[in-house]
Amino acid sequence: MQRHYNKIPEDMESATTREFWEKSQPLPVWRKICFAIGGAPYQITSTVLGFFMSIFLLEVAQVDPSHVSVIVFGGKLWYAMTDPVCGYLVNRTKPSSWGKYKPWILLTTPFACVTYLCFWAVPDYSQQGKLWWYLVFYCLFQGFLSGVHVPYTSMTMSLSENQRDRDSITVYRMVAEAIGVMTGVVIQGHFIKKHRTAGLCEKGSSSSNQSSPSSDNIINQIGSYHDASVTIICIYVICILICFYGTKEQKGNVLNCLSVNHMAPEDGFFLGLQKVLFFRPYVKLSMSVLFLSVAISITQGNLALFCTHTLGMGRHFSTFITIIMASTICSLPIWHLVQKRIGKKRTFAAGMLLFIPVLLSQSYLGDNFYIYTVVLVLAGLSIAVSLLLPWSMLPDVIDEFYITHGEHRDAIFYSFYVFFNKLATGFAVASSQFALKFGGYRVGACQQPPSVGRALRYLMIPGPVVAVVIALFGFGQMFPEMGRSFNQTYRCYSVTMLGERDDVERGGKIIMPPSALDQLTRLHIQYPMLFKLTNKKKNRETHCGVLEFVADEGRIYIPYWMMTNLLLTEGDLIQVENVSLKVATFARFQPQSVDFLDITNPKAVLENMLRSFACLSTDDVISIKYNERNYDLLVLETKPDRAVSIIECDMNVDFAPPVGYKEPEFQKKTQGDEEMASAEVDHMDTDSSFKVFSGAGNRLDGKKKGTEPAPVEGLSVAPKRGIPDYGYKKGTIKFIRTARQVNNESAEEEKSFEAFSGAGQSLRKKGRR
Repeated sequence: MQRHYNKIPEDMESATTREFWEKSQPLPVWRKICFAIGGAPYQITSTVLGFFMSIFLLEVAQVDPSHVSVIVFGGKLWYAMTDPVCGYLVNRTKPSSWGKYKPWILLTTPFACVTYLCFWAVPDYSQQGKLWWYLVFYCLFQGFLSGVHVPYTSMTMSLSENQRDRDSITVYRMVAEAIGVMTGVVIQGHFIKKHRTAGLCEKGSSSSNQSSPSSDNIINQIGSYHDASVTIICIYVICILICFYGTKEQKGNVLNCLSVNHMAPEDGFFLGLQKVLFFRPYVKLSMSVLFLSVAISITQGNLALFCTHTLGMGRHFSTFITIIMASTICSLPIWHLVQKRIGKKRTFAAGMLLFIPVLLSQSYLGDNFYIYTVVLVLAGLSIAVSLLLPWSMLPDVIDEFYITHGEHRDAIFYSFYVFFNKLATGFAVASSQFALKFGGYRVGACQQPPSVGRALRYLMIPGPVVAVVIALFGFGQMFPEMGRSFNQTYRCYSVTMLGERDDVERGGKIIMPPSALDQLTRLHIQYPMLFKLTNKKKNRETHCGVLEFVADEGRIYIPYWMMTNLLLTEGDLIQVENVSLKVATFARFQPQSVDFLDITNPKAVLENMLRSFACLSTDDVISIKYNERNYDLLVLETKPDRAVSIIECDMNVDFAPPVGYKEPEFQKKTQGDEEMASAEVDHMDTDSSFKVFSGAGNRLDGKKKGTEPAPVEGLSVAPKRGIPDYGYKKGTIKFIRTARQVNNESAEEEKSFEAFSGAGQSLRKKGRR
């Protein structure tokens, strides 16, 4: 029996449900790309600052390492503080014609560009003056960058209600950000590699004998940093404009789409902040990201100095960064496929377990270019996981918070997520600068003492390894993967409470509230939507599909036959849980009445009626309507499981005898019955008025001799039926089934026949002449 799959929109018949379904359609690829491009400026500037800020302040601006640590930590701390403030302001912003988040991105971009250019300038100030110059402009840039990054990341939730689209957007964004990282490194490295002091020292030029670089070299380096910053700002503006005009925020969320206000009113900012910060999945994920950021920031911030003063390969610094970023970009799609197959938790664990031996190998590396290249390729694989997984998991935590509390706090989630990230980064970079100070780093020197190389080697190994282990434990053990299952309790009512809804009563689908659709679209569920209904009081369960999402909040409406199976009465509580069922291959039914035998083609009728069902459960009694009559069928058996899906399946159907049906009994003939039949035949009169070939012959000469007919043997006439039985007795019925041939034992034996054996006759009489 063939069952054809109905698309979800065909099952959802209400106008509001169809409207939501249209909004939840997959985003076009070009919109995902435009949104992803908007994440590149943040990564370009952050990567340039992360890789090149330390060497710029130490080698070009010639700021004391202790002051550098104050600048970095103060800027990151300010950045971390501005993120929650921006989150609060963004959350309070009313949507405009351009949306809620896009105006923030556009308006803060010019200020971020100006402060970024000022940061890479070198004023002719004292050490104290330089400290305040770079601290102020670094804090201002980080604050305006928060005005771009917080609304940008929060906009992820407003682009689509589909969880698969959000995961896909995250992948596009991570790829664009990785490309941005490599772009920033290539551009910045291209401009500064010609005039970097460490490079001249390694080449053994005349300047290598100097204790500090010449003034001309310093001027050239300042010019190269300025040119690089101008180029990066141009790319920054172009990417922001593409994101602004290429993306579109959805107006309203699911609840506005369905015109249902079932959410509890949101509390104030501080009460909402308290809920967010004490939401356990968010705390565990944030702590894991904090320690992971510490490991990545220490490695990233000291990579240039490590290559220069520990490995002696400073001239290949730009090449090394290009290799590690290329490995990161190429591995992002691979990790995305891996996470879809084995889950986010295991994927994160695999990436971090690979990162630990990469960090430990720093203890034994020398100045071998090719070996270090292999190590950097493996490091790129791990960095891709650290970029992809934490940001991919955050939307799951936000959805879990919404399901638990019924509130949207997206901006607060993203702002504090970035807060923990920046706090960890600032702590890591500041601690690195203090380590350089204690290691004997000399400001403005062309070459550093061996103690600096040892300090950098110790800085690159124990700290990041411990941080990765803590992040792995926190993310993998303390933070399990989110349970993406729908499990709610509702008041149950029969369909008759809705009025005339025969389409629901004659099928196996239910009507659920709009909030259920809202939650289901946020979960990783499989389509078609199938549910298990459980009556915990009676320990009864069944399975069903869903027809519409138009029920009153807190209620579901189900067919009456389903309520009978579950032993429910109007208003009882029932648990609804989404499930994934195997496709049916066989089902056996038993009609509950012999009236079902009156149907000419029961299999055709059943196939037509089952089109209104989504699944079958063993031991359920389903009801079908045919010719204005209801027929109950017991599901005796289903294969391959006790509960199966009958959507888009090829199912064999069999019927058991109906309840109350008895097979007809057939009795063999007894000897008495045969004798009775023979006696009836004997008592019947025979009609002897006609006999075959019984006439007499005539001769031409008139004589009668030889004209008698020959006797006919074996032509006895069977008794003629229909003659009244004058011996009939009242109260008896006689059925004549066989007729016994009457044998005439007294008949003479048939004479043998001989051809031409008669005597001849002559017309002429004897004696005449």
